[in-house]
Amino acid sequence: MNTRFFYLIFPLLFLLQGTATAQQQGPETYSFEFRGEMLVDVLDRIAQTADIDLVYDPKLVHGIQVYQRFRNETIETLLQSLLQNKKLDFITLSSGTLVIVRTVEGDPAYGTLSGRIVDRATGEPLPGATVMLADASGGTSTGRSGNFSMNRLLSGSYHITFSYIGYEPVYKTIEIIPDRQVREQISLERKPVDVLPVVVESHHPVMPNQRNGSSVDTDRNWEPAGAMKDAIRNLSLIPGVQYGLPMNDLHLQGGQRSEHRILLDGVPVYNPYSFGQMFSSFSPFAIGKVNLHKAGYGVQQGSQIAGLINLSHDVPVSDKNSAVIQGDPLSLNLRADLNFPAGGESPFKVMTALRTNFWNIYKDPALARTLEDWHFVDPLITSSLTNFENDASVYSPAKHESDVKFFDYHFAAGYEPDEYNSLSVSFYTAENSIATELLSQAPPAEGVPPYLFTRDEHAWQNFMGQVTWNSMASPRFDFTTQASFSANRFRHQNTTGHNVTPLLSEGAFNQSAGAVLDAYNRSGRWLPTEIDGNKIQHFILRSDGSYSFNRRFKMEGGIQMDLVSSEVGIRDLMDQPALAGQSSAFFSTFLNGKYTVGSYWNIEGGSRFTAVNFNEAVYAEPRLSVQYDHRGSGTGYWSARLAGGIYRQFIHEYNITNTGAASLVPGFTVWSHGINSEIPKARHLSGSFLVQPAEYTSVKLEGFYKHQPDTYVTSYLPILTESEFRQKGVSAFVETTEMTSFGAGIRINQSLAQSKLKLVAGYDYNSSRIDLATQYGREMPAPWNEPHRAQFRTLWHLFPDLTIAAKWQGIWGRSWGFRQSYYNFLRYQNYGQTAGYFLNTPEDDKLNPFHQLDLSFIYQPSTDAADFEIRLELINLLNRVNTIDQTLLPTGNPAEPFEIRKRNLPGFFPSASLQVKF
Repeated sequence: MNTRFFYLIFPLLFLLQGTATAQQQGPETYSFEFRGEMLVDVLDRIAQTADIDLVYDPKLVHGIQVYQRFRNETIETLLQSLLQNKKLDFITLSSGTLVIVRTVEGDPAYGTLSGRIVDRATGEPLPGATVMLADASGGTSTGRSGNFSMNRLLSGSYHITFSYIGYEPVYKTIEIIPDRQVREQISLERKPVDVLPVVVESHHPVMPNQRNGSSVDTDRNWEPAGAMKDAIRNLSLIPGVQYGLPMNDLHLQGGQRSEHRILLDGVPVYNPYSFGQMFSSFSPFAIGKVNLHKAGYGVQQGSQIAGLINLSHDVPVSDKNSAVIQGDPLSLNLRADLNFPAGGESPFKVMTALRTNFWNIYKDPALARTLEDWHFVDPLITSSLTNFENDASVYSPAKHESDVKFFDYHFAAGYEPDEYNSLSVSFYTAENSIATELLSQAPPAEGVPPYLFTRDEHAWQNFMGQVTWNSMASPRFDFTTQASFSANRFRHQNTTGHNVTPLLSEGAFNQSAGAVLDAYNRSGRWLPTEIDGNKIQHFILRSDGSYSFNRRFKMEGGIQMDLVSSEVGIRDLMDQPALAGQSSAFFSTFLNGKYTVGSYWNIEGGSRFTAVNFNEAVYAEPRLSVQYDHRGSGTGYWSARLAGGIYRQFIHEYNITNTGAASLVPGFTVWSHGINSEIPKARHLSGSFLVQPAEYTSVKLEGFYKHQPDTYVTSYLPILTESEFRQKGVSAFVETTEMTSFGAGIRINQSLAQSKLKLVAGYDYNSSRIDLATQYGREMPAPWNEPHRAQFRTLWHLFPDLTIAAKWQGIWGRSWGFRQSYYNFLRYQNYGQTAGYFLNTPEDDKLNPFHQLDLSFIYQPSTDAADFEIRLELINLLNRVNTIDQTLLPTGNPAEPFEIRKRNLPGFFPSASLQVKF
């Protein structure tokens, strides 16, 4: 029906309705909810319920589905809303019979809807949020800057749903005016959750299950439980993410640690871990959201063969200044939110956060005991990898000292000169280290030096800075430009020596390290793992844009330039370091299309192309995803997604085993690039199924398969000469091999008592097999593989100010039970084989199952002056003995020459913290 005809008949319909109203003294109203039902069934149901005569040609309504809710509407109003935008109308005969007719055709008039979706509390843009017409006839999603656009919408009223995972959906009726652009800024409110920050994955519902908004109190964001509110550690709740054990790496769906990348505001951060990988080097008060991209992620995110984890700074939107101070036995956290007047529509908003520790003032007893227990001289490693003539097993620990330092500072700011443009700036710097010194003593014996000294030190420095400009240049075109720089420097020192006089005393770390070490007769065998340090610098300039052709089709594209330089410091016996370094440039571009087919299908596909200068080659990475969403089934809303493609990796991380005699940290990583002709490649295929049978219940199943015909591993088989290693550098111990991973996971989320009680349960199965033919002669389970992992977490909002949280995790099937240095070096020395410890079969070296239960009490009182949070954490409540790895100790008994010593996690220990927000 064209506009003129509508304007002619609308007053008549209005008068008829008014007359009927006056005569009946209040028309009867009706309520309906239709979730994907066919229009023919909807009309029959309305006619039967209202007891009216309704006549129509079945051909007019064939194939039309309805997603609408009506509350206390008259029949006339109900039919007007129901038939709108379907080229249908109705007339009322003198007999009272209602007749469905086709509207008068005319030249269509179109308009445009565009806008931005943001977090209501912080004002942060929400990339990837969904904008969908209520009848599922079309939709779109927001870009990096939270902007969206739907073009060529017929003029009229539209019921539109705005949704984002972890947020309450918003439903709005918007009038589209011919040849006009309608702009909306939509603010979404976070759901009360037990995991902060919000974690967003690629597969999320296009339409929420319920058409009503929030029905629970969302005034307070409930905080997570745990000793550290760590953004990375919270990822262990997500299917396919393996993390949570101290000194262990993070793995995405069976991949190596080196095969994923951690980003901060879209910028790579190298070695983003604090002292020995116990937790991340990011202040928990600085991070607001995590975007997780696993197997099957799109071309927009970049190139990485396992996946990407993008953390976003939490920039405030409130006009009020505030400050937070939090302390626990391990660290001190500070945060401030500031607003400065500016010439645009909003002030210049700043978030600054700082985290530091105070180990020199107060040593957390639980951590101090753990470090002392883990740090001991391994006699087999010492005898195998040094030139000592004496048996290292005769030495026992006499004195231990450790030094733990970590510091990180975050700055993030946002400014919007107008509603179409925004500027964001952020930078981050961090320094963290762990150093241990151990003095061991031998019983008096002729020719045996009485003291054995070992020192092991690891230090990391990180920096990241970026500036981003987002703009909606037109109703159809949205673009983002970012310039960034990141750098990481790593230093490693590993020393062992004999002496006749103990020099390690209280405050040894305050002495000159060189003076302490020079007092000992240091010795050792040169190995290709004697690496002093590593440095990498990465500059990125990129620009992405999206163009909306209509409400069903959108194209995205972008270009990016990467300039990378890396250096590796190589040590020899004379302590004359050599540097192996290289600088390279990468140029990449991508093109991606998103298309909505019918009411259910969403198809996305494209390709990424990368040119590298060190081998003058261009690499293509085609990718495709298909998602099907359905709300009309008897089980409620459900959605299925299938995705896959080709993935490459151009900057590499190599895991190096620590060869120290008393290695607290079992290994470290070295970053390099362009050293091998083979560029690692992976083929992904992932599938997921999400069902929401009720508003407070959701179940997600996920599976993946990854084949990597070209992947890198570190091989210690060739013990090269010094000249060969100095000539080849890192490539001397890099081997290209093949790996296959597959797995599945399930997560069940249930909320009870108006979301005051939240339950999360999950299970993951994973299988990762790697070809180690040159080292073991066969394909084997990967050292990091955890076949079975189960989780349960509950949060009970008992009173307005008191929350109780519990979390349990179990892991079964871990192999490669000994220290990695045993398999890399001792296997070639034939240690332990006569005692029945055959290091040639690491898949048979099983570790006991891991179980841990933590309980937290969180009390959050408020006063007029400040808000408080008091936490009591009961870690490992059941005092479970959990083992990280094992070593062999000689016993001196020929019948049983070795015994196993296990490196265990701490037993039960409590922890308390206090937070004040002004």
